[in-house]
Amino acid sequence: MLKDKESYLKSKIIDGTILDYYFISQRHKEDFIIATICEHDICDYKYSDYINDYFRNMRMLISSKGYQLASQIDILQGFLNTSLYDFYNVAEILKEQGLIAKILGSYELDELIEAVCILFEKFEATQDQILMDILESSCKEPLQGAIDIYGYNIDVAEETEGYDIQQIIDSNSEEDEEYGRIFCDIDEAAADLRRLLERDISQRIKDKLASLPSSIQSVIQDKWSITVYSSEIEGVIRAALEPDFDDFEDHSPSIDSMMEEVDFMFQR
Repeated sequence: MLKDKESYLKSKIIDGTILDYYFISQRHKEDFIIATICEHDICDYKYSDYINDYFRNMRMLISSKGYQLASQIDILQGFLNTSLYDFYNVAEILKEQGLIAKILGSYELDELIEAVCILFEKFEATQDQILMDILESSCKEPLQGAIDIYGYNIDVAEETEGYDIQQIIDSNSEEDEEYGRIFCDIDEAAADLRRLLERDISQRIKDKLASLPSSIQSVIQDKWSITVYSSEIEGVIRAALEPDFDDFEDHSPSIDSMMEEVDFMFQR
């Protein structure tokens, strides 16, 4: 039944009557048409404006029922296939000033890296040096933006599970001789934890970037930085400083032992 429906809708896109169909919104109609064109390699000039608009305003394609019709990476890959790429003159669309940077800026880090690799392979295969130059010069800002988002979304509690938090606390603590107590400089301890976390995440990002073509790597090398924005870092330190009351549970005096102490005090 689903196959029959897909075939029917595909036929309506092929004969152009899909344009007369009612959708919840024009956006849903365009998204459906673009996803179907990409999936079935449909070439028709009636849809050229839709394709142009999609590349200039790349977005997630959503059905009228709210589910994703296809990932942005799948759509990009689809339009780089030779038949659609040539028919809809995608190369000329991509040469529009700032467009490749805008497209890359719509991705999070992992997808951005994948998109760069896909575009690079296409431009290399077509020997399009103009687009290759544009790609190489367009990576820096989108990459930093994706890294910023990556750092913002870090789950600090999860990321620091294997860290020796007590060692960090100890190295930022000193004894107050007047009060005979040990005090931890929480700000300094949190700063040390942040540095460790950013070091490790930076290495993870470097490992991800290693999958990029060497010419792209040389362009972005040492031109990005990672900042962990989470306020949870101080919370991890404070949580480690809190006493574990379970440690004292077995040592809590019983009612009987307390009564024995009272009897002894009053010699009863």
